[in-house]
Amino acid sequence: MLRGPIRGVPAGRYKTPADKLACIVKCCTTLMELLQLGGKSAGADDFFPLLVFVILKANPPNLLATIQFINFFGGSSINSGEASYWFAQFQTAVTFVQSIDDRADNVAEKKDSTA
Repeated sequence: MLRGPIRGVPAGRYKTPADKLACIVKCCTTLMELLQLGGKSAGADDFFPLLVFVILKANPPNLLATIQFINFFGGSSINSGEASYWFAQFQTAVTFVQSIDDRADNVAEKKDSTA
C-alpha cells in the first residue's frame, strides 16, 4: 500500500532528526488547525483518521527507516513536549497503516490458497 514517492517535498531537504521531527510536527499542527477551521473543536478522534489518510496519500519514502532514525538519534526532543506528542501520534498512525497492509496481505494469501 505504501508505494511511490512523496510529492512537493524536495528530496533530501530534511536530513537531521530534528529537521525530520520538525516536519512531522508542522504536518500534524497544520492538520489540527485545518480541522479547527470554522470554530469547531477537534480532538484525537477527528485528527487520527485524517493523519492516517495523509500518510497513505503522501506515501513518504523510507518512512519506517525515518521513524527509527528519529527514535535513535532524536535525543530529548522526542521525550517531552509538543514534539513528543505529535511524534507519538505519527508513529501510531504509521503502525495502523502497517496493520492495514498486513491484513490485506493475509486476505490476498487466503484468496490465493483457496483458488
